[in-house]
Amino acid sequence: MGSTISSAMEQSQGKMMEKQGEMQSNMLKRQIVMQKGIAARQMAAARARAKDLLHFVGGFAAFAVPVLVVQAGKTGNKVFLAPAIILSLVCAYQADMAYGNKMERIRKDAETMLAETPEMFGLPAASSLNLTDIDRAVAAESQAAADAAAYDAENRR
Repeated sequence: MGSTISSAMEQSQGKMMEKQGEMQSNMLKRQIVMQKGIAARQMAAARARAKDLLHFVGGFAAFAVPVLVVQAGKTGNKVFLAPAIILSLVCAYQADMAYGNKMERIRKDAETMLAETPEMFGLPAASSLNLTDIDRAVAAESQAAADAAAYDAENRR
């Protein structure tokens, strides 16, 4: 009689463990989707900020550059052209960020760096993380912390 109860409990426990694994997997998938959504919102906010800054800097440059060019022409002093060139470069950079593909180039460059040199960022090498990779990275980090603590304790003596 005891064996039938224990086998039923083992089956129930096995089903519960399986269900917990599925729940963890679903939770991880949801977190990944949520993080992608957050990243997209941050990129959109950065682009909106760049557009706003372009309007501000562009408005100032639209006034200042002609004044500086005219002043350089009147005085014959080419020093007045330096700020005009700098303002033009700043406006071009902001226009590329706001309306060009600068954000896409930055994102691609970041992905390339993460793929080619993940150790610089303390991340596992896999481009698409799964639960096993995350568990492995957490275990490695925990082991490194334990090793550092043991080293510190050993050197204090």
